[in-house]
Amino acid sequence: MIENMKLNIEVNNMVVMNDTAVFLWEAMGDNEFTTEELTERLTAEYDVTPEDAQKDVEAFVAEMVKAKVIIA
Repeated sequence: MIENMKLNIEVNNMVVMNDTAVFLWEAMGDNEFTTEELTERLTAEYDVTPEDAQKDVEAFVAEMVKAKVIIA
């Protein structure tokens, strides 16, 4: 689990997101966050198991780190 991540507001990349990714993006806000916090928010909002939510969050975070949108 990656902890204490934050958004990189100086990036110039464009990222295409589905509805779930947009939800996670908005959940992050301008605050530091953990994958556990995002997983909890995802399971509260959608009909998804904690295991599947965790996988989705980890995949989302990995893509955002790769795009340099998130600093881990």
